[in-house]
Amino acid sequence: MARARTGHSQVIVYLREEIKEAFKIMSVKEGIAMSDWLAEKVLEVVIEKGYYQESDPERYESLAELVTVREEELLLAKIAKGTLKKLQDGKPPEDTLDVLKIGTALGMSAEHVMKLYQKSGFTKSATNGTPAKAL
Repeated sequence: MARARTGHSQVIVYLREEIKEAFKIMSVKEGIAMSDWLAEKVLEVVIEKGYYQESDPERYESLAELVTVREEELLLAKIAKGTLKKLQDGKPPEDTLDVLKIGTALGMSAEHVMKLYQKSGFTKSATNGTPAKAL
C-alpha cells in the first residue's frame, strides 16, 4: 500500500514496462524517488501552463494585494465575498480566523499568513477604534 501524505492526492500512472525500468534506473542514479520526480515535473508543467500559482507570501505587500490577486481561488474555496472585499479595501478582518482560512485555501503556512497580516499594518483607526483580534 502506498504511503499517505497529508494534503496530497494519489495519482496512478501507467508506463510501458521498458520505460518504467529506464525511469527506475534514472531515479536511482539521481537519488530521487520516482514519485517525487513525477510530482515535481507535474508541478512545473501546471505552473508553466498557468493552471497553478505557488503561494509566495514574500511577493505580496499586504493581505489586500494577496486577496485581489488570488480572489478567484478564494471564491472557489468558499471564502465569503464580503470578507474578501473588506480585505481588498485595506480593512482588517473582523476575525483573524478568516485570515487563516485564506492562508489554508492558498496553501500558505500559518507563519507566512502571520507575516503578511503584520505587513498589512492594520491600526485601530481602520476598525473605528476596535482592533481586529490578535493573530
